[in-house]
Amino acid sequence: KKYKITGTLMDKETGKAARSASGRKITESVEFVAEGKDGTAEVEFVFDGSNLAGKTLVAFEKLYYGEKLYAVHTDLEDADQTIHVPSAGTTASDKNTGTHHAYAGEYVELTDTIEYRNLLPGETYTLHGTVVEKETEQRLSEEKQQEFIPEKADGSIEIAFEINGTDLSGKTAVIYEEIKIDGKSIAEHKDPEAKEQSIYFPKIGTKAMDKKSKTQEGDAREKQTIIDQVSYENLLPGETYILKGVLMDKVDGKEMTDKNNRKITGRTTFTPEKSAGTVEMTFELDARELGGKAVVVFENLYDEEDHLIADEANIDNADQTIIYKNNEKSAV
Repeated sequence: KKYKITGTLMDKETGKAARSASGRKITESVEFVAEGKDGTAEVEFVFDGSNLAGKTLVAFEKLYYGEKLYAVHTDLEDADQTIHVPSAGTTASDKNTGTHHAYAGEYVELTDTIEYRNLLPGETYTLHGTVVEKETEQRLSEEKQQEFIPEKADGSIEIAFEINGTDLSGKTAVIYEEIKIDGKSIAEHKDPEAKEQSIYFPKIGTKAMDKKSKTQEGDAREKQTIIDQVSYENLLPGETYILKGVLMDKVDGKEMTDKNNRKITGRTTFTPEKSAGTVEMTFELDARELGGKAVVVFENLYDEEDHLIADEANIDNADQTIIYKNNEKSAV
């Protein structure tokens, strides 16, 4: 005899029919001819499940002969009818700052915390993770693998990465994660736009000038002002940053001091509206003894917790340098 089985996938949490990413109910049917009184038939569901991460689906089935309903299997608690769809979300941070900011140094340690949902307690899973550069998706680390056995369906696990950040100033690193069981992927988080997965490496540059001349030359007089225009890239709008500057003697490479033996420094706090922009810093100094000498402005950028996240400290950078002319009147 010819029979028909109609199946519907149900959302266990709501008890209602689950819907695919397109919004349609997930239902399928199959007709078959029974070869004996007992046997099996398969109903295959094909759908876009990208919206169902973290959901538990239960297959409800109905058996028809002609137009008449003869049998049903509609038990939300039946484990044999149940499919667990795991989900994974990640939060990346720099080990030094504990935030999404990192200094572009040679050795950078990153930690990624993976929050998982709807795994099967007692099963063995493998976490696969790698660090990529956002724009190019070029790998910045080798893939790491870590086995774990969850005690509960929902929980978290950490994985650490070490990367070379010397070429990452002004760039963003993103951590991609994937959970597998028996070599098959069951959940992943690979969104290059996700802030939670991202580590931002800020970049700053400076352009110093004498306030009076509006150039990089100043007069060797008592009260002089240096204005340093600091450009920044790859900051997070709405967050608070601290810019600290100090004047350096180009000849000996040491920090300059005033007549009271205090460093000549500047400091400003700002909150950018965009990821890139500029901020000004001013320095007041007595330049009477600086005729023929050069002063270099060094700048350091810190996050709100005072972690160094970028700097511009090149003693040979002409853009950071002010040269003081000999004052001819004073010489006479």
